[in-house]
Amino acid sequence: MGLAAAGERKFGPLYARHVPIIISVSDLVWCVGAGMTLVFFNLFFIQELKFTPMQVSLLATASPFAVAAVVKVTRPFTRVLGRAQTSFALILSSALLMLIMSGKLPVFMFVAIYLLRGGLANASRPIDKAILADFTPSSQRGRWGAVEAFSSVSWSGSAFLGGVLSDKYDYRYTFFITGCISLASCLVYLPLLALVPRHEADLLAPTEGGAARGPEPTNSATDSTADSPGPESTNSTADSAADLAA
Repeated sequence: MGLAAAGERKFGPLYARHVPIIISVSDLVWCVGAGMTLVFFNLFFIQELKFTPMQVSLLATASPFAVAAVVKVTRPFTRVLGRAQTSFALILSSALLMLIMSGKLPVFMFVAIYLLRGGLANASRPIDKAILADFTPSSQRGRWGAVEAFSSVSWSGSAFLGGVLSDKYDYRYTFFITGCISLASCLVYLPLLALVPRHEADLLAPTEGGAARGPEPTNSATDSTADSPGPESTNSTADSAADLAA
């Protein structure tokens, strides 16, 4: 059976036109979980692992390099496995690593997993942005950009909830909850494995008039993380470390 055009693909009641919705909902769920934890990593490193502010700053410096390394390693997989398949593997691995981080680990192992998990989570962002661009008519780009911005704002509320859980239980309990929410985000993302063609050459997305079109250029979104820092930007880590040192 030949590969169907993107507009003819379906997963249960979902069709290719639902791809932007699926990506946005999955991203929103992911951001809610991430916001519960990421703003408290600095406190965890200092209070639990006894890091100095300088060590926290050095860790923040290493984080972007971890993201770049993961992007470099995973780039060939987007061409072999497919973009959606690669992104799903990245976010699933990140979610599982977050669950592992909720346990008692040696310091060096926790730091290694922390860097790897952050790299995996952020490396999926440019891939999803490229998919979103291919399945979104140009007249709707602003709309979905606004939805992405809303997902980032959702951190505020979830950070408050993460603080409540950390005070009532501990940081590792919050890590566990974040891991579970991240797995829920993976379930939301799952239909994309069937809706998004493995090869970009097979992509035919509908335009506003309903006619088929090929994928539009996306400025090599899968080759660089410069387009978006992702929902787990590490810039705040260095800032918080500086505040703690003051």
